[in-house]
Amino acid sequence: RQVSTQSTGVMKLFLLAFLLLSLINVSTPLEYAHALTLQVEPQVEECFYEDIPANSDVELTLTVIRGGLLDIRLRIEGPDGSVMYEDLLFFDHESANGKQDHTQSWKANKDSTYKFCFDNKMSRYTAKVVDFEVYYHTQDTAIKGDKNEPASAEDVKTIETSVHRMTSSFDHVERELNYLKFRESRHRETADSTAARIFWYSLLETFLLVSVSLSQAFYLKRAFDMKPGRA
Repeated sequence: RQVSTQSTGVMKLFLLAFLLLSLINVSTPLEYAHALTLQVEPQVEECFYEDIPANSDVELTLTVIRGGLLDIRLRIEGPDGSVMYEDLLFFDHESANGKQDHTQSWKANKDSTYKFCFDNKMSRYTAKVVDFEVYYHTQDTAIKGDKNEPASAEDVKTIETSVHRMTSSFDHVERELNYLKFRESRHRETADSTAARIFWYSLLETFLLVSVSLSQAFYLKRAFDMKPGRA
């Protein structure tokens, strides 16, 4: 995941650098995404902090890929410590109509630090594996070029639109890959669990067949070894 995120980040920086060299006094959106997979132990709450710049549209996407009922309590706190969102979330990766992930969106009006907490205190024995991503995009201003050779926004409007679409497409592809990774991880867990049950059932069946065969051989041998008068 880290390699994928870094590669996507390099492509974004390349495109944005190209646009900065082409534009003068034109604002372009900058997009960021931080992803992490962690295991929240039972009776434990894990919290993370993210610095969000002003005028940013923020999205937090998460899912539970393994553990118990695939449930976790999410709490989001604002820069003043107030609770912006809190709820117990359940996920279902088996059903086509089940909840695959949860997304919470809001707008940051100023430079702030937000707190995200994943609470597994309601679980006594089962750990939960949580995969989440913090995504936000904001506005940045291109550096000024040579005033003797100004370029208007109309001259590079096509380039600006194309780069913005490409950047958005990269983000969409990355989020789709993350979703497929969630599904693949969950399906792998299901396959491993099914294979383990089949192994133990087969072992038990083999033991029973061997036991019945030995018992039949023993009783048949005993019947033939008995004297005719006792038979």
